[in-house]
Amino acid sequence: MENNIRLSKIRCVIKEFSSREFQERVWLNGLGPEVSSYEEAMCKLFDDYGFARLIDVEWRRVGLNEPHLVKLREFRDKLLEFDKDIPETPKPGDVLGRAAWADVCEYALKAEQALGDYTVV
Repeated sequence: MENNIRLSKIRCVIKEFSSREFQERVWLNGLGPEVSSYEEAMCKLFDDYGFARLIDVEWRRVGLNEPHLVKLREFRDKLLEFDKDIPETPKPGDVLGRAAWADVCEYALKAEQALGDYTVV
């Protein structure tokens, strides 16, 4: 996948994690046109788009800089810390109802904003 397409897709998933409105509308209430869930977003981010590999190994090659990397890693670490306490097949309330979820959303917003100045190399 080309760098710009991959980063664009990652940014879209991070935006999903940052938007409480999206989560309540789509994850909780099933209102579209989007179809998604916490599990789907996690799979897209880590499995489909290789987010961990991107920020651990490939970040320089794709043109990310240190400020990008710091925010992306902070978000990843906060999300994975949160995920440890989530049931294997979570209901939307299992995610959105936890106090720590607000922190995940905040870190996602910071990561999304950091990617806002990304330009393709």
